[in-house]
Amino acid sequence: MHTKGFTEYSMVWSLEPGVYWKNARRILQLEVLTPKLVEAQAHIRELKVTEMVDSLRERQGEVVRLRDAVRRTLFGVLVRLMFSSEVARNEMEDLLCTDTTTTTIEWAMAELIKNKPILENLRSELEREIGEDRVRESLLPHLHYLHACIKETQRLHPAVPLLVHEALQTCETMAYTIPKGCHVLVNVWAIGRDPETWEDPLTFFDGMQRK
Repeated sequence: MHTKGFTEYSMVWSLEPGVYWKNARRILQLEVLTPKLVEAQAHIRELKVTEMVDSLRERQGEVVRLRDAVRRTLFGVLVRLMFSSEVARNEMEDLLCTDTTTTTIEWAMAELIKNKPILENLRSELEREIGEDRVRESLLPHLHYLHACIKETQRLHPAVPLLVHEALQTCETMAYTIPKGCHVLVNVWAIGRDPETWEDPLTFFDGMQRK
């Protein structure tokens, strides 16, 4: 799905909520992201993740570019969810974008590798809640430590550091007048590192320690 001028990030970077944007949003809400459909297709996501883990295990001892493995997995999941079949990657490269999730996973892995105590705590939770079994989506609500680590990753390393908003009408905020049609960039990256909000903002905690 393309938005003119922003071919790779149409649903994120479409500045004007026009007819195309509204139709694309409606399709996602009604055909892809309904709660029942998401739950019914959990086995597809679990299958693709299992395939990725098995592939990484087979390459144990080799240097693996995690970004590529995650992108292939997410691409496979999205294609199966939207088209119910495998589609050649080169036919879909301009249709789907998985960079936000891939970037978050890369940063999470980097922070965990640098913070061994947090990595060990996370590993202990996985062993306690999952054991030798495969990760199932039904178990995710029980992985509180994992959720905390992901949130801390998103705080320090937001996949989209600047969020674009358009004023649909003239408004006042923080003593500023925002004219109708003005595009405003919200600096999420700076918010997550604001020392007035976060104690020791540049340090990666496990998230459970954050208040």
